[in-house]
Amino acid sequence: MLFKVYGYENTWKFWQVPTLMPPFADLRLIPGGAETFRRGLDPTIRNPGDPYGRIFNYPKIWYLFFYTGIDQGDVIWLGIVMFALFYIGLVSFPGKLDWLEAVLMLLVTFSPAAMLLYERGNVDLLIFFVCAMAVLSLDYSSSGAALIIFIGALLKIFPLFGLSIFFDKDKKKFWRFVFGVIAAFGIYFGLTFSNIRASWNLTMRGKSISYGVNVIFDRYHEFFSMVLKKYLPTFAANNLLAVLPYLLGAVVLVTMIWVGLKSPLSSGSEDARNLAAFRMGSFIFLGTFLLGNNWDYRLAFLLFTIPQLGHWARTGKGRQRLWIFVAIGLLILSCWHFILAHWLSLMLLDLEIITIVDEIINWGLFAVMVYLSVASMPDWARESLRNPVQSFR
Repeated sequence: MLFKVYGYENTWKFWQVPTLMPPFADLRLIPGGAETFRRGLDPTIRNPGDPYGRIFNYPKIWYLFFYTGIDQGDVIWLGIVMFALFYIGLVSFPGKLDWLEAVLMLLVTFSPAAMLLYERGNVDLLIFFVCAMAVLSLDYSSSGAALIIFIGALLKIFPLFGLSIFFDKDKKKFWRFVFGVIAAFGIYFGLTFSNIRASWNLTMRGKSISYGVNVIFDRYHEFFSMVLKKYLPTFAANNLLAVLPYLLGAVVLVTMIWVGLKSPLSSGSEDARNLAAFRMGSFIFLGTFLLGNNWDYRLAFLLFTIPQLGHWARTGKGRQRLWIFVAIGLLILSCWHFILAHWLSLMLLDLEIITIVDEIINWGLFAVMVYLSVASMPDWARESLRNPVQSFR
């Protein structure tokens, strides 16, 4: 309806979402690669079938779609199918929801970050569905859930972080599922290593509308380089700058793990599925944050965390309840960054200040999510973190 009344591009402007034409820009990479492949060309080297001329950067398994005959004319119906699967997963995975969780779900579902996912037609719509099916399958078959996560990891590596849903099992079962999936994926990784490495290197990484340890360092690379070179030789400064984002991420990670171990949070839930979904969403966010740069549309996976966050917000007490409300607040601010940035720009704030505000929000959300993820782990997992050497005995 909005598209009809206001037009396609003007509708996205309500959310300050940058628009690319033709529609579903990210999805077009797949049929574009298929068209190039059918011409006898390698889309990982040159991809004339893509309307934006982008190199095909998906893992080898996506080549299966090249044999289906799809082309740019199939983009719209493929996008509709992915939207349908996304919303099926969205309405299916939550267990019991109260009014607070329902409101928060709507706020994130229709946030600018999620709108960016819809506008681009990114395949993360499909990955979200796969992750939702893994959470649902856990109610019926743990092996089935592990298989679904493995399939998701073949398409994009980050669903492996969803193995955290097996924390509801005892220690032996947890490690059995984790090692089983990782071993199977390791075989696939070894067989397709060169392709996966190329996909990783070819992936576009943003310096804005993005989150992750590298974003601030990539955006202000020259500034950090200049500062470090005042005190270190050039080669040492360059080497340090290459690892500095991950060192900072590790410091925050270890610090908040320590805080989480000191302050356990009841992992109880009105619905065990909501707790599993929280672990799926929080670990995907934490894992992708540490991997580097991620476009903001991947924040949509934080939808998995909301039912449990809402439960904790209603039932928590004291300082821990404050942690929950901070997490919810930062989550909403991060997902609504485009609107927040627009308002701040109307206040005549400099773009760089707005960027720094966004980075503070994202790093704060990372820190709080580490705490909540560790504080809500079962006792055996928390003890394993305290004594990692003994955890495998």
